Amino acid sequence: MKQKGTLKRLLAVFLALTAFLSLCCVRPAAAGSVSWILMEAKTGQILGGEGYEEARPSAGLGRMMSLLLFAEALEQGVVEADTLVSVSKEAAAQRGSRVFLDAGSQYPFKALLEPAIVCGAGDAIYALAERLCGNAEAFTAAMNQRARQLGLTAEFADPTALKEGTHICARDLAVLACRLTEFPQILAHSGIWMGKFTHSSGRVTEMTNGNRLVREEGFDGMATGSTAQDGYAIAASFKSGGTHFICVVLGAKTAEERHELARDKLQEAAAVYAVKTVAEKGRRVTSVSVDGEELPLLASDDLTILCRKGEELEKEIELLGGVELVPPIAAGDVVGRLILTAVDGKQYSVALTAEHDCRKESYTDALRQVVRRWLGLS
Repeated sequence: MKQKGTLKRLLAVFLALTAFLSLCCVRPAAAGSVSWILMEAKTGQILGGEGYEEARPSAGLGRMMSLLLFAEALEQGVVEADTLVSVSKEAAAQRGSRVFLDAGSQYPFKALLEPAIVCGAGDAIYALAERLCGNAEAFTAAMNQRARQLGLTAEFADPTALKEGTHICARDLAVLACRLTEFPQILAHSGIWMGKFTHSSGRVTEMTNGNRLVREEGFDGMATGSTAQDGYAIAASFKSGGTHFICVVLGAKTAEERHELARDKLQEAAAVYAVKTVAEKGRRVTSVSVDGEELPLLASDDLTILCRKGEELEKEIELLGGVELVPPIAAGDVVGRLILTAVDGKQYSVALTAEHDCRKESYTDALRQVVRRWLGLS
């Protein structure tokens, strides 16, 4: 009998220990490490971060891919701002952040885009996605296809990026945020702190942006997300002069932690760095002499770099073939390049093209010029 009692006690201890270990193993990801990245939007230059290549659930932040597809559809004329969108039962049934759309109701595309951006309304996102691709599954396939086109490793499981199976790293999210800064309408809505959505029935739903930073000067969006399993996430954008900085934070334990980390990184970057446009496509960079004729050299593309404020860049013009250019040269020919060297030794360059033709002078041309000078005609 004594042996049986001992076995029962040992079994009870084992079961208690197993239960304790199970609780430890199912702790939400929010209790783990935080990954973050700091990027400049125009150049795509990474300024810092930790664990930003690690794929993980995004707490719904991956919906920025949906927003990008919506913005591109409007830009490309696939839909118009006033295109009517019907709300399906599936869209109306979405949980989480939403504006409580009624199934069967209709709204202009632009009307649903606002709650999709301001508060990440899942019902609005689903309705817009279904309008573009017919159903959520086809739209999700389009999300993954666009991800591959952008060179991202992300995998999306649904338009809101909340369903299990969505995995994306902070770097990919930062790339999406940088792309979204190119659409003024996205920034205009993502910078709204509080708003109202008026339903077709006249009912009004209050909208609140989860990004509290938009109440502070310089912060103009972009998106937030949170779930019990994934923790708190944010993609925050900050504009300083002509420079746009992006900070993505994933896996924070609290909303305050994500806001503080993003705020600190963005303000530190804005205090140190600035974007400088060194050359603009089609604009004159310099001129060179070709057989006594001035030939303007144009930038073949824009050259925009991110450098420390007050940093001087060493400029150099490198001509093809050495010191001088030799005709014939046709307009648009690449004849050299502009090279800039930063203090840290990093180099940036852009090709230079000829503004107009420079043909090689023939013997007859030279003789004609001599005769004209002798007759006093030139």
